[in-house]
Amino acid sequence: MFLQYATDEPFLDGEVAKQYFELVSEPKKLKIYDAPHALNAEATRDRIAFLAEQLSFKPPDGKTIAAIPALVQPPWPKPPQ
Repeated sequence: MFLQYATDEPFLDGEVAKQYFELVSEPKKLKIYDAPHALNAEATRDRIAFLAEQLSFKPPDGKTIAAIPALVQPPWPKPPQ
């Protein structure tokens, strides 16, 4: 399991992410990205590499991965007043 979290995440901090990491079984990996909740291109590359390794397939070339569009980070809901 590859747990990927963002630093700009209002609902989860790094310490909670580490607690989740302790609960999951091997093979496991945790990475926290300096990114919004939707993550970033680095996270996409890392996720594809992890899946390729775990599922024993050749990862796509870098140009193909770079063509994957970034996820749009929607605005967070306004807190109740």
